[in-house]
Amino acid sequence: MIADLGVMCIKLENTTTSNSILKTAKSLIDNNPYTQICVFNSYSDVVNNHSVPLLHLSQAKFFSGNLIIFDIPSLILSKNFINISNRFYYAHETPWTQHVMPFKYWSDIFDSENLSIIAKSQQIYDIYDICWKKPVGISEDFSYETIKDLL
Repeated sequence: MIADLGVMCIKLENTTTSNSILKTAKSLIDNNPYTQICVFNSYSDVVNNHSVPLLHLSQAKFFSGNLIIFDIPSLILSKNFINISNRFYYAHETPWTQHVMPFKYWSDIFDSENLSIIAKSQQIYDIYDICWKKPVGISEDFSYETIKDLL
């Protein structure tokens, strides 16, 4: 059984990634009926065919449990949420190679005790392992089958 879980994704758009997020959230809800699971976002362009509870991003700061995060703004925002036990960042890219920022900026984001990393591929896994910390695992398609064991 997993702990209460929030999925934090600023934008849900008509993409396969957003669909995977909602589909996986629905599977987590179906397989953990006594656990609170919801998606926090501020903009949704998708039809919620999966009947997953969608809450505004501002409500995430009141959530108590674990968070799965998909982007750097959400990582920064969630760093000071006092009720969050663990944050899981789904790493699908290396943002520090695309944005020129001082090392201290990236260190403040990734060197956090309550942050675990889930890599999208073996290559991303290796890069995060070398640069920041060893990821907890790999989930290429962010599916329920691969995520359930990593949480």
